[in-house]
Amino acid sequence: MTSRLRSSLFRINKALTSHASLSTPATQATANWLRAVVVAQGFCPFAKAPVQLDQVLITSSQGSSSAVLATLEACLLELASHTRYETALIVLEEPFGTSLDFRIFSDFLVLLDEAAELCSRLHADSFSLASFHPDYQFAGIATESVIHAIHRSPFPTLHVLRESSLDRVREAYGQDTSVITDRNESHAEELGHDFFRKFYRLKT
Repeated sequence: MTSRLRSSLFRINKALTSHASLSTPATQATANWLRAVVVAQGFCPFAKAPVQLDQVLITSSQGSSSAVLATLEACLLELASHTRYETALIVLEEPFGTSLDFRIFSDFLVLLDEAAELCSRLHADSFSLASFHPDYQFAGIATESVIHAIHRSPFPTLHVLRESSLDRVREAYGQDTSVITDRNESHAEELGHDFFRKFYRLKT
């Protein structure tokens, strides 16, 4: 284990007992979004229990892509070694979370590929990786549509999911999860832009 990975894991382990390192403006905004949007509005029907049981590890990462990947590796190790946490959110702060500049966004897309490769190489059968971004856009949907808000977050965020959790989704809904997608899109339109603007930026 590299010294940088030990340092990242130490910070995460410290957070497990004190939560002190989780109390940054970025992680607080993300925790608020998770509770008030994802859970309270039912956009992810399987998020409620982990949030209520305090089984979501939220940490942050600053700096280059290599620093983010080190944090991701530490989170994967933490989840693989302990069952306390069902899932993890890695909130990307500077530089990825402080600018919507196209170059920064392009770097974020490259980082996603590198993170997915790392997750697959280390724990292909145990974990999957998803992501959220404050400027996310679904393909084939008008730029001004509120539907994009479903997959937006206050800061760029990596989401580590256990494959066992995804298996439960498949068991509940089968391979066709379109019922969740259809409901989410309808509900986002009912809520409207003004609701989502309280939590993150939207293009209008």
